[in-house]
Amino acid sequence: MEDIEDLDDIFPHHFAERYFPCRHGQIEFVLFQSRLAALAWLRSSVSRSIDDEILRLEQEKEEPHNEPSGLEGEVNLALTESIYMLDSDTRGITSGAIIAAAVAALEALVHQLLTSSEIKKLHHKGFNQKLRTLEVRWKNRIDSNRLHERVEWLRSRRNSFAHRLLDESMFAYWTEDRIREFELSDEEVEQALLYVGEVAEMLEDAAAQDH
Repeated sequence: MEDIEDLDDIFPHHFAERYFPCRHGQIEFVLFQSRLAALAWLRSSVSRSIDDEILRLEQEKEEPHNEPSGLEGEVNLALTESIYMLDSDTRGITSGAIIAAAVAALEALVHQLLTSSEIKKLHHKGFNQKLRTLEVRWKNRIDSNRLHERVEWLRSRRNSFAHRLLDESMFAYWTEDRIREFELSDEEVEQALLYVGEVAEMLEDAAAQDH
């Protein structure tokens, strides 16, 4: 078999290991790990595809073409616009979608960790209240400051993506300066996956002490 460092290329499920290793085997966390692996694989695959397509288009710009005389400028403009679209809109939408999906996976995990009575009580409540319920349950097992810091970071990036999809210029309170703070890049996706995994690990360690 190939070098162990190349496991990501052999087993897509291994993509989650660097973010959330799932040490205790509780079913809710196993399912979460699988979702995280799917998102990490998707991020890697799309990023590679974008890079490959940009490289192909850049090579096209350098090669001579057989287009009719006078159309050279239009062809070059089309190639330039395509490269820009891939490197900006496509990367941004992909990054934001993966961040949003990762936060949704975390929200699903929190919901699954609630008891039946807690689910009934919190049926119409949001993620914050549900997470707070677990935080109170495991108050001596979770670093609340670190938990809140990670969740707030994730929420701000997810919300930034949502406003971009709706066209941030429509929202006077969502200023352009603030949006620039959260560029939805490949690096932001990496940080989001790390933070989602970190929050899940805090919850997993706390839950493990109940068994």
